[in-house]
Amino acid sequence: MAVADGAHPAAAVFPAHGANMATRKSLKKRQLILEMALKKFLAFGYTKTTLEDIGREVGLTKTALYHYFDSKETLLMEIVESIFERYLEGVRGIFSREIPFVEKFDAIIDLRREIVEDIFAATNTLVEDLFSVAPMLMKHKNQFDAVVIACYLGEIEKEKARGGITVDDPVAFANLIHVILNGAHANYLTEGLSDTVRVSQARLYSELKNLIRRGVSAHE
Repeated sequence: MAVADGAHPAAAVFPAHGANMATRKSLKKRQLILEMALKKFLAFGYTKTTLEDIGREVGLTKTALYHYFDSKETLLMEIVESIFERYLEGVRGIFSREIPFVEKFDAIIDLRREIVEDIFAATNTLVEDLFSVAPMLMKHKNQFDAVVIACYLGEIEKEKARGGITVDDPVAFANLIHVILNGAHANYLTEGLSDTVRVSQARLYSELKNLIRRGVSAHE
């Protein structure tokens, strides 16, 4: 889901969900806080952004903000989990479609690129800053990795069982796709590379599609 022209990336990360009348107002405020927090983190970095900064933008004191989030770390964790969930929902939706195997992974690569660009294309501030809180994020990332790889593996094994592809080690293949996608994401941090070795995101994702397609085309 790409961000509409003029919209902030946070709007795509935190889509609105239905709620009953009793909780709708609270959920709306919570979503507004998350969107503003991501906006601030992207602009100024996680470590330089305070709860007071976020609260000021949404009309809440720091004390009132604690009603929704008990710390800046908790706020960050929910932002990260929302980004992960957006990707997982997209992957599951793609795998539910009745389209060829390679087209499913083409769509997943496009989804991953959209999310990365929505969140990080404008600035590397947050990406670099998150290394300072890496231990806190690692548990969430490991859980996300396990679920995503399991989704890939399920689709690969299903296609292999039906005879559409021949993969000697489906687990390794699923992990390889995930590792390469993560590597393409990390390319946003390589601004210092010379032009002779640096490539665009478009070229990376295009070649990844070709790699998967070549790997299965002989068996389709």
